[in-house]
Amino acid sequence: MVVEDEDDLRQPIRRSLAAAGYTVLEASSAEEAVELARDHDGQIDLVLTDVVLPGLSGKQLVEELRQLYPQLASILVSGYGGQVLSRRGVKPNQVRLSKPVDLDELKAAIDEILG
Repeated sequence: MVVEDEDDLRQPIRRSLAAAGYTVLEASSAEEAVELARDHDGQIDLVLTDVVLPGLSGKQLVEELRQLYPQLASILVSGYGGQVLSRRGVKPNQVRLSKPVDLDELKAAIDEILG
């Protein structure tokens, strides 16, 4: 699942992951992602989410989704650092990728996490 509120970032990530053979669900907000996950019939193995989203933060979203999918892996992405992250309860070392996301780095991170 890809959760990013900026269409210009979410769409290329979705297309790239789909071209690599992944089944991709996408949402533009945390609330939409939770609703999508609740309605989804299959397994969700990983969520790639922006830390800064309208409403819930990316970290809060991961916690919410893990109630539905306890084994869910996550990748936090952000274009921010320091105080912006700490206000959302995220330590800079918890952010796996920085914006703009390099698609090759993203695929490598996903392959590493999912094996």
